[in-house]
Amino acid sequence: MPTSSEAVVFSPNDDGVREKRERAAQACAEYNTLSRHTTASFRNCAFMMTINLQLKPETRIASAPTVLPPFHVDYGECVSIHHTVSIDSNCRIVDTPVANVVIRKYCIIGPNVTISSAGPPPSQLIEERLERGEREMTGSSIDIGERVWIGASAVIGPGVTIGNGATIAAGAVVLDDMPPNSKVRGNPATFVSEEFHKTEPAKREDHPSPSILTLEKKVEHIDEDDYDPYYWSF
Repeated sequence: MPTSSEAVVFSPNDDGVREKRERAAQACAEYNTLSRHTTASFRNCAFMMTINLQLKPETRIASAPTVLPPFHVDYGECVSIHHTVSIDSNCRIVDTPVANVVIRKYCIIGPNVTISSAGPPPSQLIEERLERGEREMTGSSIDIGERVWIGASAVIGPGVTIGNGATIAAGAVVLDDMPPNSKVRGNPATFVSEEFHKTEPAKREDHPSPSILTLEKKVEHIDEDDYDPYYWSF
């Protein structure tokens, strides 16, 4: 199995590949319909079956990632998620049978996050091949390091490596590698200046409260121009 971000070609219409996809879909459907009263052992096993199709329902799993349903994975066999990872609801992993997706320990993944190792074909297929049902896709490995925080609705693209301790803002679309402890936001994702995050908080006298302004100006209403509240944003 490739361990680099190099794109590997595969055909999603091959019988063996289609069978893996159907088995993963069934495992996800069964996990997503579990009652919240299900025992931890059974729930752990049900989840692990979505990413390990060789497991049997009676297998005892001591620990597994904390994953709120619904959860979706296309194949599962090349997905590795550390048992300390926490994943919020509606996470979708658009994986392939030819490229690894690794999520390392202590990661926190927000709701509605998409992690996609699947990419387009290396070249356009001619119409005749398409009419015969021939398809090609590519898969590029994704490696999400330790202690990574991924905000809601973020997207991680094919071939991306994210360093330990990185932070991805909500809604960011990450298509390039991130070094350790870096922060990104936006679409496409851009790095957030470390200098910004080290800025000292505003002093009280620089931004007085509305009550102080009212006393000083002896007015009953404060115009927006009179008060510019200080806030942190990411």
